[in-house]
Amino acid sequence: MRVRLRAVLAVGAGLVLAGLGPVPALAAGGGSGTTSGPSLTLVSQPLWVTPGQPFPIRLALGATPAATASDGAELEVSVFQRLVTRSAFALSQQGRSFGRALWSDTTALSFGAAGGQPGVCIPVDTGPSPLCAAPYGLQTGDVAGVYPVEVTVRNADTGEAEARLITHLIIVDPGRAANPLRFALVVPVAGTSPLTPAGDRRVGTTGLSRLGQLVGGLALHGPDALTLAPDPATLAALADTPEPAARSVLSGLRRMTPGVQVLAQPFTDVDPAALVGSSLVSELATQTSRGADIDEAELGLRPPAATWMVQGPLDRDTVAALAGLGARSLLIPSADAAAGSARLTPDQPFPLAVGQASYPALSGDPGLASDLQISDPMLAVHELLADLAQVYFENPNLEYYQNGSLVPEPRVVAAVAPRYWAPDKAALTELLGGLATGPYLQTVTLNAALSVPASTSPATPTGPVTTPAGRKLGLDPTRIRALRTELGALAGSLVRPIPTLLSTSDLILASEAAGLTPAQRSAYLGAATRQVANVLNQVTVVASAITLTSRQGRIPLSIVSNLPVPARVQVQLSSTGLGFTGGGQDSVSRTFTLSLRNTTWLVPVTARRTGRFQLEVKVFTAAGDQPMSSADVYITSRAFSGVGVVLSVGALLLLAFWWGRALQKGRRNRRLVERDD
Repeated sequence: MRVRLRAVLAVGAGLVLAGLGPVPALAAGGGSGTTSGPSLTLVSQPLWVTPGQPFPIRLALGATPAATASDGAELEVSVFQRLVTRSAFALSQQGRSFGRALWSDTTALSFGAAGGQPGVCIPVDTGPSPLCAAPYGLQTGDVAGVYPVEVTVRNADTGEAEARLITHLIIVDPGRAANPLRFALVVPVAGTSPLTPAGDRRVGTTGLSRLGQLVGGLALHGPDALTLAPDPATLAALADTPEPAARSVLSGLRRMTPGVQVLAQPFTDVDPAALVGSSLVSELATQTSRGADIDEAELGLRPPAATWMVQGPLDRDTVAALAGLGARSLLIPSADAAAGSARLTPDQPFPLAVGQASYPALSGDPGLASDLQISDPMLAVHELLADLAQVYFENPNLEYYQNGSLVPEPRVVAAVAPRYWAPDKAALTELLGGLATGPYLQTVTLNAALSVPASTSPATPTGPVTTPAGRKLGLDPTRIRALRTELGALAGSLVRPIPTLLSTSDLILASEAAGLTPAQRSAYLGAATRQVANVLNQVTVVASAITLTSRQGRIPLSIVSNLPVPARVQVQLSSTGLGFTGGGQDSVSRTFTLSLRNTTWLVPVTARRTGRFQLEVKVFTAAGDQPMSSADVYITSRAFSGVGVVLSVGALLLLAFWWGRALQKGRRNRRLVERDD
């Protein structure tokens, strides 16, 4: 079926190959060869052309100080036959399997200083003209499609290639497609390390510049059908960064959010399967709720959790866990579901079956995502547009019969831009213009893409039921759960939250990010442990020596709180030398609300003996029984007990009786001596 639509031209793919000697095959979006020779980058080319229009390409020439192109170098440009399949497009990106050459031209090129901008103009299905002075035109027979274009710098004497760039020419028929390809582009907005292990929230100068350029360009030129995935940790860091550029990024996002879809995101970039596989589903819930809180505070909206963009492996347990958190539709990695589509490119949502339930799901296209990873920003943009054109041309104007009539069958693909995507202003403007006006494209939100009628062929998650991802990533579930227990006890005992506890929780969440090493995770958890300890240590017991002068009395115990808010605590006392609650118990406890800095408890006690003995004092949180402080108070008792008094009086009477008898016997003996005299 012929495609009649208005035109798009996209230059895409390939990489800039720099190096002397023969040029190896190119890898899509990358580079190879040495770094000593000239390089080619794309400056501009039309978004699309129709038959009869010129196709001008402008390039940038660059070279290291050590080497330049050879004197008298030639610029060779070749256009090859139309690509039929997506796999053929991928091969052409690598500089392989071009097929038959349809047009070629070679012109002399003198490099001189680096930075020149040579160009070439290709007449499409027409002859030379004042606008395009090539010796003859490219003849395609007015056939719309995607055509590889190879640009090579050659040594005129040896014929060896010194630099090469591959792009694509898209030829389209006039008019808009009756059934355009729907395309959902998800754009993450994230900074690198927005929360450090030291607890600092910041976005550096380089990150601010990148985010400012991205958000500013999207806010000015972006179609409303874009989907944003802002990173909550980055939003919080932007709010805490004092530079005006940070406020500008937030303001730009706030202006955009009423008109675009905003995806609910976890606090940081986590691997859900790793958390589920480590029995940390509660942490996944905390990640989600914390992310929503930050979105509401900084963007003025709370995105629904019904649509999830899954990063990392996917298994049945993970899908069930996400569904428990409110997920009803999913954008998933293409390799993590076995779908039943027979098309060359999956272009419809499909039911993702888990047990008796199923969820509409769409696979993110890895080829489209890799296009935006090409280091040459302008080439990356045109590569994406060319790739989308190839997807469209695989099944143009797809239709099916319904009640005896042909009905257009919607086709949809999705791609996620790189997390730290950094297009320059010119490239971003080019991309947004192409997405907004491409005659074979209709840009839609992710929700709209997922609302396209699903294929009848279900898919199942292909990951293992129990994933070892958590262990592989170095997660420490035992330590995380222990910290959560301590935080819960503290939060339940404070009359209102304090910033330190929120910061501690964020450190725990940051430790769960997918891209961290075990050492980095340990650094975050270590900082969280220290923060918890610092809060617990704000409550102390004053340990002073106490003397009891009577058998019963009141012992003053002082508890000092340096917490910024009142806290409920439980104080436990125990001693073998004292009796509590009437003298019959060895221990006693009482709950206090520490609303003052110094709280005194006058404890009624009964001394069981004289001498010096120990009183053990322990302070716990009122919720969760988390230890906060302890001390040993030493008691000296000088009081007599009742039994001791009786025994002492008896001993004195016995001694008095003995003395009396001894005195009487002594007097009798003296009389006997006197009589003998």
